[in-house]
Amino acid sequence: MASVLLLVTGIAFAENDSELMNDWKLVKERNGIKIYVKHTDTSLLKTFKGVSEMSPKEPFSAIAALLDFENDHKAFHFVSDVELLKKLDDRNYLVRVHTLMPWPIKNREAIARINIEQNPETLDVLAHIENENVDMPVLQGYIRVPEFKGILGIKLLEEGKIEMTYEFVIDPGGYVPTWLVDIVLKDVPYYTLQKLKVFIDKPEYQGVRYDFLTYPPESKAKTGEVGKEIPEP
Repeated sequence: MASVLLLVTGIAFAENDSELMNDWKLVKERNGIKIYVKHTDTSLLKTFKGVSEMSPKEPFSAIAALLDFENDHKAFHFVSDVELLKKLDDRNYLVRVHTLMPWPIKNREAIARINIEQNPETLDVLAHIENENVDMPVLQGYIRVPEFKGILGIKLLEEGKIEMTYEFVIDPGGYVPTWLVDIVLKDVPYYTLQKLKVFIDKPEYQGVRYDFLTYPPESKAKTGEVGKEIPEP
């Protein structure tokens, strides 16, 4: 999840994020997933976006999956572990994301704040994921990602469908060959969205309700069931 944790969307109320706007170049389209980039070969900041239409059993099951920190590594490409550092409130979390990189590149880690918001009119949901500067030692054998910003977006469509966007802007830090960065990071949104299509329909993410989200009338999550409790660290 952090390569997850490195994600933006065209959803209306996110369009003020100037770093994450327009000028996208389509570089891959396969299995209903479109991958875009927005940077030059020499750019320090690398910007990638994946977009895919899905038909989940529950419209916001991706949020339940995102907050299942123990299993995020199974859905988010290149993420080996997500460590919950602190639950700030029901919609805000501080986590450390471990990312395994192909040899000979050093593994990366990132301290990230996750914030979940919802458009009260459209009910579209955004999970903002952004690096947090904290006084915490870097894991041995890892390089801390100095800068990233991303969003996991869920845009509600007709007939129970959604458009999911997984986008990130990142400076991976340290030395990484430019050509290899593009190859590695281009795979992140594609394989993450491919995995999420299946992952979000797992039984444990169905019927989950979060009080800070408003659900569409047809959602089974409106039954009042409460999502799994995330323990305090």
